[in-house]
Amino acid sequence: MRIRAALASRVKIRNIKETKNMRANPTAKRTEQENSVRTLKREFITSRDAAVIYDMERQRVVKLAGEAGALYRLSESSVLIKKSVLDKYLEKFHVKAGQSGEDQL
Repeated sequence: MRIRAALASRVKIRNIKETKNMRANPTAKRTEQENSVRTLKREFITSRDAAVIYDMERQRVVKLAGEAGALYRLSESSVLIKKSVLDKYLEKFHVKAGQSGEDQL
């Protein structure tokens, strides 16, 4: 019971601190949202951003981007991905309602 009370008080304290920060800087949340929207609107994205957008591992996204012809390798460890090309490529794998995935393969 003590553990629950301690955890609950920590959560309340953290929520109070976040609320105070939001009052002190009301644009903080808006700025974070604007940054994520900007990432989605960009034509070229990093592999890290692509992994978040497509909810995949970075290596898998880079492999798919390479297959799609959307990969721009800047250096050995730095790549950019053209989002529009990768989106078109991923649409090939779209399974329509009422069909199983095996029908299309």
